[in-house]
Amino acid sequence: MEAPDEKWQAYWDLHVMAAVRLARGFAPLMKQRGGGVILHNASICAAQPLWYEPIYNVTKAALMMFSKTLSTELIGDNIRVDCVNPGLILTPDWIKTAKQLTADTGGDWQAHLDSVALEHAPIKRFATPQELANFFVFLCSERASYSVGSTYFVDGGMFEVGLTRLRRTAPPATAVSVTAFRRLFGSRLSQSLIRQADKVGDADHA
Repeated sequence: MEAPDEKWQAYWDLHVMAAVRLARGFAPLMKQRGGGVILHNASICAAQPLWYEPIYNVTKAALMMFSKTLSTELIGDNIRVDCVNPGLILTPDWIKTAKQLTADTGGDWQAHLDSVALEHAPIKRFATPQELANFFVFLCSERASYSVGSTYFVDGGMFEVGLTRLRRTAPPATAVSVTAFRRLFGSRLSQSLIRQADKVGDADHA
């Protein structure tokens, strides 16, 4: 709540209005061509928020809902709209930050990233950008022709980790509040991820 309006607006413009403006520009051209596919790259944070990234969480969730809303508006013109929520993708930013964090302790940045993956992704590794790109290619292909307004998690099982732990620790037949979920999964978001956020400031992490 301490973040100024300017920071909220910057994230909103980056994650939401950029998609809105691109849709305004491209949709008419796609209609003329007889259709097409629009994919939105959101984040696992859109559905499983990181407690230290509130603005990022909110704006990525808004992008996910915009994607769903836009899909109903454009499908009549044979334009499919879907959304992807990636988890841990080994981008250059992750490597750069890992090197910064380990510079004073021997520089084993790969071990740092391995520890992040082991803790948060059941698949126990980061995805390569190519793996994520392959999924995008599939969604743009005719093999995904019935996919409209859907959101897909490409996260190595990361999203299920939080839900599974919630089920294991919740008392039987007891409703678990949103606050309890945040406290539970927030405690599992390791100090390594928190240090990532502290180190890179406002950079995207998912």
